[in-house]
Amino acid sequence: MRNKSFALGLVVGLFLVCGCAPQQVLIAQGFAGERVVRYTIQKNAQGDEKSGDLFDLRVRLCNQGDDGSDSNCQDTVVLENVKPQSVY
Repeated sequence: MRNKSFALGLVVGLFLVCGCAPQQVLIAQGFAGERVVRYTIQKNAQGDEKSGDLFDLRVRLCNQGDDGSDSNCQDTVVLENVKPQSVY
């Protein structure tokens, strides 16, 4: 029974590591009236050994309620295939 639990845990762990989309990293946040503006970068698959890792710069605009919750969010890709040092 212990071997089955270990094997199942290993399969689930591999799925979580390999089967997920790349994480978005928050690099800046601000307010524009009633809206929250968040700038994030996300690694893409375009990089190679010569250029290194490349990222996409995204902007997320959300309405913010009185309780601090976000709603009606809109994502926009601003730049594609950039090095992170050129963004911040």
